[in-house]
Amino acid sequence: MQYLKYVSILFAFITCYSTAQNLSFNQTLDSIQKLRKLSQDNNINYKQQLVYAKNAVKLSKQTGQDTIILKSSLKEMLVHFFEGKFEDYYNLSNKNKRIAEKINHVSSQQLIYDFLGFYFYSIKSKIDSSYYYYIKADKLSLHSKSKQDYDSHAIRYLAIATIEFDTKNYTNAENYAIKGVKALELSDINETNLDTLWSLYNLLGLISKDKKDFLGSHKYFQKALLVNKRLPQIFFDNSNGETYDRYLNTVHTKINIAESYIKNKKYSKANEIYGKLLNDKIVINKDLATYAAILTNHAFSQFLIKELSHDSIKSKHKRALAISKKLNLNYEITSINNNIAELFLSINKKDSALVYLKHAYPIAKKINRTTEMLRSLDLLSKATSGEESNQYLQEYIKLSDSMIDVERNMRNKFARIQFETDEIIAQNKKITKDKKQISFLAFLFLIIALLTYIIYSQRLKNKELKFEQEQQRANEDVYSLMLSQQSKIETSKNDERKRISEELHDGILGKLFGTRIGLGVLATKLSGDTNSMEKFQDHIKNIQAVEFEVREISHELNNNKLNKKTDFKALIDHYLSTQADLHLFEYTLTVDKEIASRDISDRIKVELYRILQESLFNIIKHAQAEAVIVSFFIDQNHIVLSIQDDGIGFNTEKKSNGIGLNNINSRMSKLDGELTINSIENKGTTVKVKIPIPD
Repeated sequence: MQYLKYVSILFAFITCYSTAQNLSFNQTLDSIQKLRKLSQDNNINYKQQLVYAKNAVKLSKQTGQDTIILKSSLKEMLVHFFEGKFEDYYNLSNKNKRIAEKINHVSSQQLIYDFLGFYFYSIKSKIDSSYYYYIKADKLSLHSKSKQDYDSHAIRYLAIATIEFDTKNYTNAENYAIKGVKALELSDINETNLDTLWSLYNLLGLISKDKKDFLGSHKYFQKALLVNKRLPQIFFDNSNGETYDRYLNTVHTKINIAESYIKNKKYSKANEIYGKLLNDKIVINKDLATYAAILTNHAFSQFLIKELSHDSIKSKHKRALAISKKLNLNYEITSINNNIAELFLSINKKDSALVYLKHAYPIAKKINRTTEMLRSLDLLSKATSGEESNQYLQEYIKLSDSMIDVERNMRNKFARIQFETDEIIAQNKKITKDKKQISFLAFLFLIIALLTYIIYSQRLKNKELKFEQEQQRANEDVYSLMLSQQSKIETSKNDERKRISEELHDGILGKLFGTRIGLGVLATKLSGDTNSMEKFQDHIKNIQAVEFEVREISHELNNNKLNKKTDFKALIDHYLSTQADLHLFEYTLTVDKEIASRDISDRIKVELYRILQESLFNIIKHAQAEAVIVSFFIDQNHIVLSIQDDGIGFNTEKKSNGIGLNNINSRMSKLDGELTINSIENKGTTVKVKIPIPD
């Protein structure tokens, strides 16, 4: 009873203390939320927003709770992002990413991955990194079902579809774009969602155009125009903080429609669209760059249908070129120069065409716009002659082939990202932690549980030790059995050598000897000229020389005795030869002669044999190697095994949970050995183990 009284007093004290703490915590949380809200107020400037965000983070750190700190830091990250301070944003997003992954805060991870995807695509032009983060965000969002979640899904699907479209992976691009449309069907209608839907339909139209599905392309562009009509004249996109003009959306969609007509060789329809856009004077006031694009495209369509004189078409191109130069629009500059060059080539003015092509190609190369680079090279090959023309043509073919390889490699890389992300990201579970004070009884229970665990662990270790000892004995027995088998093989080889030696000595050698003696006797009875008799004696001597060679071979075969201590190298060579024949790779085996003279225990040889097996299994399964080099040598008082392959390699910094590697590490720890693995992706891997030789 006295004990229960003390426990009651203790709990009462803890309750009072917790209540006071909660009151203080709630006040701090209110202040943090106010600061976060102020940091997102668009009516104040960037510097003031940043002050509020940093104060929210500072106050959040006082709570000691990672979730609160993370949410405040995300607000600071967004302040940098919407102000265009992308390097500050990137540094902070990496820090937040580590915290979000550590505490498994799924919604924060999604937000960070999405913004990193945007950063690498739009700011750094690294589409593989962008794709990686968008896919990571997508995998985390599989179970997000709220309407707000569907909004972010659609924007993410638009981004992924755009990346797939850039690499000409049209099937995947179309699938993701359609997923984006379906996601928006489950969401509320607002300005941001309508603009996203307009972008998705435009992208689907462009995909269909490149697939030469012109009916499908026209259908999607018409849907984009219908969606755009539902937007206000000027609207705000919450996803990136930008303001857009509905009129310009309409213009861009109509340009896409005209481009589709040109690809379908319906030049008159394209010319009609561009003509109507030019007659609308609004575009020149709203977006001069778009006006320049329409002007040069209209001139190009008139060139294709031969509607105007070359001078009139050239005049339009030059006006568009002047606007583009004024606005420093490099892509438009190179495109218009190519258009003018093509015009001059059509009237066989190659020198004039060359002037514009000499401007177009370097700019296209500088901004890395492959389409215009290829177009410039094609036109240069037509504007020049002889060796110079051939040089441009070869460069065109080389660039075209390299682009095909780049696109194929990028698609393969995207497929690997999808696969690796599926492996890494599993269904996330929310873990809650209880941070209340632990009572005396709970502490006592913990001590008991700990003692129980220690006893159980000790017993388990004893069992594991016993099992390892038994396994070691079994390994040595297996090795002895392999040595016995190898010994039998060697015995069979020596028996066959002896049989052949006896056949040579007793059979062939005897017959040769009898033939020579008979010829010698015959020589004493024959008579003839001196020259013939000398030749006869030479032939007898040759037979005697053959007898000597046969006798030497017979003795050599008979003297190759069985090595009582079976060769370790032969055992390894037999295993490598068997695996090489099965899995079609070349191998080289080198064994230091000093190994045979050293007293190396069977236990070490067994472990080396097992390590070789594990490593070779990994090479066969993962490396795609064509050649393997295996070396055994002595380094001071250590025996070293080196296994090198020319396979695809792997990232050694990435943690591996493979059983094979764990087994090798386990064997090394038993023998106080060292394991080093060096690997370079697409260049191969070297595994080296170093084991001390006991005195």
